[in-house]
Amino acid sequence: MTEERKRRGRPGGDGINDDRMLTAIADLLIANPRLKATTAMRRLDPDWREKDIRRWQDKWQQRKERFLAEATERAEEKRRAIAKREAAESTQLSGIDTLQLTAALRDLPEFGSVMDILSRPEIRAMQAVYNSPEMRLARELQKTQAVRRILEMQRSPEMKAIQQMASAVAALRGSLT
Repeated sequence: MTEERKRRGRPGGDGINDDRMLTAIADLLIANPRLKATTAMRRLDPDWREKDIRRWQDKWQQRKERFLAEATERAEEKRRAIAKREAAESTQLSGIDTLQLTAALRDLPEFGSVMDILSRPEIRAMQAVYNSPEMRLARELQKTQAVRRILEMQRSPEMKAIQQMASAVAALRGSLT
C-alpha cells in the first residue's frame, strides 16, 4: 500500500499569469542593462504592491533566462528592421549625387544660419540631453502599457470633467475672496 502523502502548507503556484509583466521586465532590462529587475518591476507598474513585487521576483528567478532570451531576440529583430529600413532609405538616395546636393544646399542663404544655430552650445547641450541613456529610457517607458493607461485616463472625458469642476471651484473661491 503505497499512498502518496499529502503535502503540507500552501499549494504550489498562484494561478496568476504574469507573463506579460515578466516580458515587459525583460524588455526593459535589455533596453537598460544597468537596471536591476526589482527596479524595472517598480517602474513598470506604478500601482505596485509588495506582494506583487515578491511574486514577480519569485517567478523572475525561476524563468528569467527564457524571458531574457526572448527579449534579446525581439530587440535583435527590431534592430534588423531598423537597419533594413535605413538601408532602403539610403538606397533611395544613392541615385542622387551627394556632392552636388551638398553644394546646392550650401549655396542657399538659409544654410549658413541653420549651421550657426546647430553649432551653438545650447543646441549641442540639448542634443546631448536628448541622446542620453536616461532620456532614451524615458522614451522607452512612454511606450509601456502602464504609461499608455495613465495617458488614456488623463485624456478621458471623466478626467476632463473633473478638471473643469476643479477650475470652476477655483474660480468660485477666487470670486468669494
